Amino acid sequence: FLAGTLTRPWVVRGGRRVQTLGVRFRPGATTRLLPVRMDRATDRETALARIVGRGRSARLLARLGRARTRRAIFEAAQAWLVEGLRGEAGAGLSPRAVSTILRARGQIRIAEVAERTGSTARQLERAFARDLGIRPKLFARIVRLNAFLERLGEAQRGRMADLALDAGYFDQAHLLLDFRSLTG
Repeated sequence: FLAGTLTRPWVVRGGRRVQTLGVRFRPGATTRLLPVRMDRATDRETALARIVGRGRSARLLARLGRARTRRAIFEAAQAWLVEGLRGEAGAGLSPRAVSTILRARGQIRIAEVAERTGSTARQLERAFARDLGIRPKLFARIVRLNAFLERLGEAQRGRMADLALDAGYFDQAHLLLDFRSLTG
């Protein structure tokens, strides 16, 4: 199955016996490999056969079933994904906008992202809906929170307010609002 972009915590409950292979795509990359609009997959699971068809889905399961080592499993999944590659790396508006937001660690206005990518805010909204399933502003919030969390391990609790300011939050309450709404 495909788990679309998540805007809230997600819990996976397995059965008695579960074999799992997970592939996490870079933001915006899913639509380069799978024929899916991410705005229709956000916060939900969609059967892989529904996205790529039963035949292609069955071929993946058969390849994975024949693989005997972890390395062989990963190679089979990678080969299956590459076969479905739908476009050039870095092509299109959303990869450039995603890259701009990531480089700014989420501390950038969407109007500036649009300007840097030679687009309009509305074009960004449409590209993000198609390729990420969320708005550019929410993506920037997620990136900014992740940038903060990366630094949290090196920080002492007494420095939380300073780290929040450094990450682009107005104060610690602003940080906690994002933290609660994005992580549950």
